[in-house]
Amino acid sequence: MKSRILIAEDDLAVAAVLEEGLEASGFIVTVSPNGNDALVRAESEDVDLMVLDLGLPGRPGIEVLSELRARGNPVPVVILTALDTTEETVAGLEAGADDYIGKPFDLDEVIARIRARIREHRLRMKESAHSSEEDPSVS
Repeated sequence: MKSRILIAEDDLAVAAVLEEGLEASGFIVTVSPNGNDALVRAESEDVDLMVLDLGLPGRPGIEVLSELRARGNPVPVVILTALDTTEETVAGLEAGADDYIGKPFDLDEVIARIRARIREHRLRMKESAHSSEEDPSVS
């Protein structure tokens, strides 16, 4: 089964590079050009991972991430942004991101990190399902 990636990126050139590279690597990709659309798609579509730019129009990426986590959405989020100071990196990870990559980026590294985050998420979900099967009091 192919993994579904949501790219929340307003820079069309960056989005195109990511989309092409991810599709060539076997992913199904949807691109969202603004924060409001990204939040709706992340909540309503079957997404395995979100690549999130922080500088999105409509709703900043950090707000999208915070809202997803506040709603209990566990979708893995990899922040990919030009805002890559230590303070911004820490803030993104503390807000619930699973990884943080600064621009400019190496596409092969981004793809490898995406695969790793999806593997980790699937393992956590499998372990969670297994532990609740063993202990019916876990919900």
